Amino acid sequence: MKSILRDLIDKLQLNKQDKTDNALTTTSKEVIGAINENKNNIDLKADKSSKKSSFSSTGWYRIARYDVSQSIPAIYKVKGANANSLDIKLKRAYNNTTNEFYDIKLASVYESSEFIVISKKIKTQLITKIRHTVDTTNMYAYIEIYYSGINDNPILVELLNNSDNEGIFWKAIAPEVTTETVSGVTVYSTCDLTSSTNSIVTGKQMEEKVDIHELTNGQDLNTCINKRYYRTVLTSIIASLLNKPIEINGGEIFLEYKPMYNGNNYGEQILTSKIGTNVRNYIRCNDNGTWSAWTQVATTDKIDTLLLPFASGVTDWTVFGQRTHYEKNSFGEVKINCWCQFTNTTKADNVNGFLLATMPSGYRPIKSISGIAKIYLNGVYTGTDTTTCGVVVTDTGIVTLLGFDYIGTNNVAMFSIEYSTT
Repeated sequence: MKSILRDLIDKLQLNKQDKTDNALTTTSKEVIGAINENKNNIDLKADKSSKKSSFSSTGWYRIARYDVSQSIPAIYKVKGANANSLDIKLKRAYNNTTNEFYDIKLASVYESSEFIVISKKIKTQLITKIRHTVDTTNMYAYIEIYYSGINDNPILVELLNNSDNEGIFWKAIAPEVTTETVSGVTVYSTCDLTSSTNSIVTGKQMEEKVDIHELTNGQDLNTCINKRYYRTVLTSIIASLLNKPIEINGGEIFLEYKPMYNGNNYGEQILTSKIGTNVRNYIRCNDNGTWSAWTQVATTDKIDTLLLPFASGVTDWTVFGQRTHYEKNSFGEVKINCWCQFTNTTKADNVNGFLLATMPSGYRPIKSISGIAKIYLNGVYTGTDTTTCGVVVTDTGIVTLLGFDYIGTNNVAMFSIEYSTT
């Protein structure tokens, strides 16, 4: 019995496992060595990695590394950007007044990547840029930051969801000094942290890049279906665009295309036109290359209602409380409702007419328009003392009665006429 106990004690003291005992299948047969080995393997395979390091001088630093040489299949080995997206958190602390924090996503696909700032909070900013690079000589991809400080500052780098599809991990590393350009190193994407948003990005914005395409001279809007957003602020380009709303010839425009199918041949275009403070929206649909006409979207803007600017000698007729006015809606459509009183000493022929009012700029028709006016003669408001004549609003804003073959006192003209100003 004593012999057995002594053997057990000896084994514990030696901290060894017999090499013939395969219960612990690790490179090291020592128990402590095996524990450390297993822990190291777990750390390497975890979907997170972190490193706290000090930064003391201005420049670019590599803070995370991805082993490109392990990429599968072999064609990806020189790429360093292939389904290896990850989440990055940067925490810099110096004292209570100069901390900064970033929550950043690197979205990485085959030969392409971009940084998306989810949120940030800054007291004093020393981390100003972040970029994704690939060193094809040494077969590593890197996350690098630009540190603009000159004093020693600790920065905690945390990497989350840092595995690619093949189980190869990004790993936080002690900072390695690098430069703006390095031979054999390709920069896949860079993000300026001084200008990126402070606010939280929505899920949809995290999923897709806001790619705005600048419209060019003579571009056909029927072809604007391969990108989500288009725009221009140049009047010369707007005037030259093909298949735009006919009344849009200046200002600024923003065009959005919404595909409604897997391909882009079925969808909706939304065009916003801005001229000063006047904004209009138009929509149309694409049905496999057949486009509908542009339709202006109605708004809830308040309609302008103004008193008609009468000519000399013309006044409101207010016997029944009516007021002569004109109004314009958000589509640029004007309606004149007239109940006016006047005295004429000459007949209103079909050439010169009788001037009632002059419409101000912005309320004039794009071309002259005519209608019919009812006239009560000499202030007598009965059916036996009435006649009709023409009323015209010219493109210069002149409102006149034509063919009024009477001379009288306190005549009353009643009419309503509508037209477009655009």
